[in-house]
Amino acid sequence: MYGTIFEIKVKEGHEQALIELMNESDETPEGMVAWFLMRPDDGSDLVGVAVFESKEAHVRNANDPATN
Repeated sequence: MYGTIFEIKVKEGHEQALIELMNESDETPEGMVAWFLMRPDDGSDLVGVAVFESKEAHVRNANDPATN
């Protein structure tokens, strides 16, 4: 398995809308097996983790212009 760890900068007041959007989305990248969204103890930006079934799926997602 391969994964990506990323930071999400959320505009003040928009965090709940982002979480709802991510939970409701039917668009799961090919090869993704799980994702997590966490808030650090300091309350700063969110941290995300995406887990992929293979290196190929991870690289394909990383190279997708929609993920930039």
